[in-house]
Amino acid sequence: ILDQDPDNNINVTAGTYKITIDWSDNSYTIEEFYWWLVGDATPNGWDGPDAQLKYDYTTDTFKTVVKLKDGQIKFRMNDTWGGDYGDLNVDGILDQDADNNINVTAGYYLITANFNTLEYTIVETDIWGLVGDATPNSWDGPDTKLIPDFANPGVWTLKGIVLVDGALKFRTNDAWGNDFGDANLDGILDKDPDNNIPVTAGTYDVYVDFSDETAPAYTLTKK
Repeated sequence: ILDQDPDNNINVTAGTYKITIDWSDNSYTIEEFYWWLVGDATPNGWDGPDAQLKYDYTTDTFKTVVKLKDGQIKFRMNDTWGGDYGDLNVDGILDQDADNNINVTAGYYLITANFNTLEYTIVETDIWGLVGDATPNSWDGPDTKLIPDFANPGVWTLKGIVLVDGALKFRTNDAWGNDFGDANLDGILDKDPDNNIPVTAGTYDVYVDFSDETAPAYTLTKK
C-alpha cells in the first residue's frame, strides 16, 4: 500500500518488471515480467540466455530485432518453461500445445508479439550494427547490433559499448553496400568511401537517427 511517509522508499533488486498501481486504494504490485525468444534458431540456442523482446507502449506489443539461424523458436516469459508459446497450426496465433515450435529460416527479422490477442509476426528487416577495428569484432564482424527505439521509428541506440582506439562505421545485416560513416566529422552520416569514424578507447553510448534519410544524424557519447 502506497503512503507518503518521508522514509518510504521501496527497495527493489535489478531486473525487468511490470508495475501496477491502483490509485483508488493506493495498492500496487511489482512483479518480474519479461518476454524472450528461445530456440536453436536464436543466437544462444535452447539453453539461452534468451533474446529479450522490448515493450512498445505505442502498440501494447513486445518486439525484437534478431539474427536467426535455420531452426526453431518459441516465446517464453521470465526465462522459464511452463508458460511458453509456439504456433502449432502455423496460423500466426500463439498457443501452448506441446508440439508447437515455430520453424524459421536464417535471416534478419523484426518479431512482434501481442500477448493480449496472441497474434505474432516474423518479418524480414534490416538491423543496424557497428563494424570497425574499434569495435569488439573488428572489421570482419559479426557487427555489434544496435537496438531500435520502437516508439520512435528510425532511431537506434546502444548503451555501454567498450571501444578501443581505431575507427568504425554503421552498416546493416553484417554486410557492405549499405554502410555509413562521417567524412566531414559533423555528426551527419554519409556514404563517402573515405568516411570511417575515428574514436578513442572508452565506453560509449551510441545514438543514430535515420528518420531523415537525407541527413541521418548520430552521436557517440563517451561515458
